[in-house]
Amino acid sequence: MVVHDDCILKFLELKESRTFRSIVYKIEDNMQVIVEKLGEREQSYEEFTNSLPADECRYAIFDFEFVPGKRKICFIAWSPVTARMRNKMIYASSKDRFKGELDGIQVELHATNPTDILIYHIVLVATLCTLFGFVYLKREHEILNNVEISDLIVSVI
Repeated sequence: MVVHDDCILKFLELKESRTFRSIVYKIEDNMQVIVEKLGEREQSYEEFTNSLPADECRYAIFDFEFVPGKRKICFIAWSPVTARMRNKMIYASSKDRFKGELDGIQVELHATNPTDILIYHIVLVATLCTLFGFVYLKREHEILNNVEISDLIVSVI
């Protein structure tokens, strides 16, 4: 996997200059990570989540101000259940390498459906991150008697 220089430059702009609200990254067929979309500073969290494709994986960064003056840079590994298995495997196996290129990520989320990245989950994680340090969030799904049960798992790293 090759990370295009623009990926790192745009991340630094978001982190240091607050130029963007979000960045969506895509792995192309040639195994190069590129910037797919940039969210303007005025972009809402809802607009950001709606910009993620329903059936393809992506990496995303969101500059989240969870209370006035308190800001966390969130890394989201978007891997929807409807994505092709090969696509999921490529993104999962490349995530740590790519994330290592982006110095300054404070919160990491792994999401497989839109409910995994609801605003209140992000607020919870950002608050925990402020209290305890770096936090990793993932949601475990289980089907029991035809009812989906979701447990939010928060690990303080």
